[in-house]
Amino acid sequence: MAKTYPLEAYPADAAIQALDGTVDAPTGLAYIPKGTDSTSTPSLEVQFNRRLARQNRQLDNAGRVVAEVTALNIGVYPINYVQGGAIKSFDGSSGIVLADNTVTFVWIDNANAVATGAAWPGVISDFVPLAKVTTAGGVVTAIEDWRGAARYRV
Repeated sequence: MAKTYPLEAYPADAAIQALDGTVDAPTGLAYIPKGTDSTSTPSLEVQFNRRLARQNRQLDNAGRVVAEVTALNIGVYPINYVQGGAIKSFDGSSGIVLADNTVTFVWIDNANAVATGAAWPGVISDFVPLAKVTTAGGVVTAIEDWRGAARYRV
């Protein structure tokens, strides 16, 4: 079954314009006021880069699987996680070569190592699911993020 993604409505234009120069309380991110330019203090570049720097710190890359520059290679960002009641730390990995024209599942196993296979390895408490990766034509064509399955266990 295909996933359904809601088409989220934007607030009214007037509500968005009213945000100029304010700070979003939940994230601490500032809205850059209309009219800010290179002659402003701080300049548009400084205000924009400040916002991006704060946004970048909030990105959740922990355990994220990414396509690397070399075709058919993937890498995994470092992640701290709990498995079997123990706190573990995976230091990240690079240069994981996948076969072409396949669907490959990627996870961290009981030995705290990246593992891959044609399906998940069984009982979810025995591994940390990371992604489902599709390759075709000599490149990674899709990475479906499965980290949420580890976060939202019942």
